[in-house]
Amino acid sequence: MSLAILYLLAALWFLGNQLLAYRRGINSQEWPKVTGIIEYAQREVFALDDYGNLTGVRIIYTYSIKNEKYTAKTIGFSPKIITSRKMLRTHKPGKKVPVYYSPKDPSIATLERGVSNGNYLMMLAALVFTALTVTNLFLQFGAGS
Repeated sequence: MSLAILYLLAALWFLGNQLLAYRRGINSQEWPKVTGIIEYAQREVFALDDYGNLTGVRIIYTYSIKNEKYTAKTIGFSPKIITSRKMLRTHKPGKKVPVYYSPKDPSIATLERGVSNGNYLMMLAALVFTALTVTNLFLQFGAGS
C-alpha cells in the first residue's frame, strides 16, 4: 500500500505543477517585457523545468527590473515539441532576448508567453495518472474490507 500512496503523491505533484504551468501561461499573455541576456545554454539529458516537464535543454538568463537583477530558467509554460539543437542555436550565451515577467512577482519570468495544446495534453495525462492511482488505492482498501 505504501507504494500506491507514493504514486498518488507523485500524481498529485505532477497535476499541481501542470495546473500551475497552465495558469501562469494564461497570465503571461499580459505580462510586461524587458530585455534579458542568455547566460547559459546547454543540452542536458535529464533537464526538468520548474513544472516537471522534460526539456532536454537548460537555459539560464538574467534580466533587470527597477535596478534589481533576476535570474530565471523558464523557457515557457508549455511543453516543448522542439529539438534541443534548434533551441540552442537560437538561444546562445550572450544573446539578448525578450523576457516576460510577472508584475506581481518579477522573479517569475519566461522567454515564451501563453499556453499550447501541450498544456492540455499534460494536464490530461496528470488527471489520468491521478485517477488510476486513486482507483488503485480504492481497490486496495475495498478489497481489504
